[in-house]
Amino acid sequence: MRMETDEKLRRLLLQADEDFTLVKDSYQDNSKYLISTCKSLIITEFPGTRYLASDAPEDSAAAAEFWTLCCSDRQFELAIALRHQVQEAGSIYPYWLYGYSSVVTHSRMARQEELTPLARASPIFKQAFTATVVSLVSGHSKREVLHIYYQHWRDGDVPEHGPLVLELLYSFVQAVKGRVITHCQAGRGRTGSAIAYFMLRDLPTARARDVVRWLRSIRAHMVSTYEQYRFVRYAFKKFLNASQEESPEELQAAMAAIDQRPVNIIVVLQAVISQPNGSQERKEYKLSLSSKPWIRRRAFLKRAIREAESRFGLRVDVSRSHPLRVGIQGEKAVLIQLHATKVNSV
Repeated sequence: MRMETDEKLRRLLLQADEDFTLVKDSYQDNSKYLISTCKSLIITEFPGTRYLASDAPEDSAAAAEFWTLCCSDRQFELAIALRHQVQEAGSIYPYWLYGYSSVVTHSRMARQEELTPLARASPIFKQAFTATVVSLVSGHSKREVLHIYYQHWRDGDVPEHGPLVLELLYSFVQAVKGRVITHCQAGRGRTGSAIAYFMLRDLPTARARDVVRWLRSIRAHMVSTYEQYRFVRYAFKKFLNASQEESPEELQAAMAAIDQRPVNIIVVLQAVISQPNGSQERKEYKLSLSSKPWIRRRAFLKRAIREAESRFGLRVDVSRSHPLRVGIQGEKAVLIQLHATKVNSV
């Protein structure tokens, strides 16, 4: 039996996806803007901007090329790493401390005066970021590069500490005059989200979908999930609403206050229910959950599944369940496909 979604929800889904589906993805990097010669490292520069995107240096050759590029005459001053300390702990991290590259002579923690006013005032920066000054030597070139490492951003998701993370990163972008290189794991989802936000802040009259479309025309899959795209748009609009605040403390307070305004999210669960006789029944359930305006996919899915199990008497097989869509605009509808068994009658 085919599940039918009511007409109102169908319209919501179509409206919600409109912007993101208009962002065309070439599925292939534009070789004209690739500047890496290392097989294990793909570095892309975005013409007319200060921004470059890279995947993570995962071996000594890639780390050497990464730092050699930063020490080149391209005038790099800032490197940004967006990772997750648990999810990606197996990679050679932090690679700037372990001598993987002969280019790195030494590194030290950044001093307070080398941080931005917003970073110095932010409790989030103190608990979730690492700021390191890396000294580089390559041939006759010597350079110090500030390396900002945010440790709580899962692949395909949004930062655990919300929109202020992007504004903290941008405060460092504003503080330097040179070029900025950003990477995550593949250098596309989290990296694309950060660079898209930087460009929107540089060009406040630009539209998010136009910026993301342009980034993707150069490096495929920049801003890789709907949640990331929605988060970048929300963070940018949120900053504009709070930007009249003058001091870093006032700015953080204004942004936090906006975050505390809950939105009601309709969760539509399309479940495949396994019966005792081996047959399967398709059934639709609806939940209403309160959430922040921005959604962390992993945490929200866990919460929705727990609520469904409790309210509808289900036991969800997480390994076979496939979330189709999270974080719809408009009335905030969410569509999730679950595989489950019924454990009691409700």
